Amino acid sequence: MKARLKYPKLKIEKEEINPIQVLFFYEIPILFVCMNNSKELFLVYCCDIDDLQYSIAQVDKNSLIQMLENQVAMDSLFISANKKWRANVELFDKVCTAQLIDSFEEDALPKKNAVYGRCDLNLLKKLKTECVRNGE
Repeated sequence: MKARLKYPKLKIEKEEINPIQVLFFYEIPILFVCMNNSKELFLVYCCDIDDLQYSIAQVDKNSLIQMLENQVAMDSLFISANKKWRANVELFDKVCTAQLIDSFEEDALPKKNAVYGRCDLNLLKKLKTECVRNGE
């Protein structure tokens, strides 16, 4: 029987964001993509696995595609995001409200200039199809 992944319950601006794809996993999801009810995308990075600290950046489909295709470094998506949040999760079963911030500390980001590496073809195909459909 396959174990179900546990994610932190994150709330941004009074709305929970829901995980749609894990990009990197080590004991818990470390890097994953979430979406809210308005179909906005968020890239979430667990910057401290022991203290469950998360960096969250609102991203657009095209930027996410560029990251998945290794055209853009992971940290640059967080740095260039228009909206950024930090979350300190106590328990995965308890909703945590993320705090809006102006910028991330360097240790709260993926390694500088690191690219994603392996491509998740299912997510990439879905994002590209949506971009074409929406004329983006």
